[in-house]
Parts: sequence; structure tokens; C-alpha cells
Amino acid sequence: MHGLVHQGDPHGGRRDPPCRAAGRVFVYTVRHTGDAHYGAGTAHGDDIHEHGGFAVHFFPRDLVDALADGWSLDEIHAFEEGDLPRRLWRITQTLPG
Repeated sequence: MHGLVHQGDPHGGRRDPPCRAAGRVFVYTVRHTGDAHYGAGTAHGDDIHEHGGFAVHFFPRDLVDALADGWSLDEIHAFEEGDLPRRLWRITQTLPG
């Protein structure tokens, strides 16, 4: 998972857990279980599969929903990248005020 907290982040942009202040926006990207590599390679449990020397945690939709608990889940944007292509979601959530 790759994450970004809005510019006002008191952590200075480090990838630490976001501050629990109202109005904070948290954006992250993940590969999801609709990806072509999901289920390929060596399974390590918890939807983690190793393929080509890389272990990837593929996120099912219910995990995204669970991680948004206490947040407003604003958008789940599906996109693809690369030749395979890799299938990802960009998740945007906001801490309600």
C-alpha cells in the first residue's frame, strides 16, 4: 500500500499513520484481487502472493471497507498500469468532522 496524507500533515509527509484530525484526507493505492497476478506464484496467506521475487498483498473490497472504518470513503478509483496490466485501486477517504 502506498499512502499520502493531505499537505497539512504534521508528520511532514512521512508515511506514518495519519493524524486523527477532522477533515484529513488519506489517499492510497493498492493492487486488488481482480489483478492478473492474484493467486499466481507462492501463496503466503492473507491474500499475499509472491511472484517473480516480489510479494504483493492483493486487497479485496471488504478489506478496503474495513480500513475505512471511522472515515468517509469518498472514492475507489480503478485504474491499470504497465504491460500486464497491473490492476489497482486509488482509495480516497476523509476523516469526518
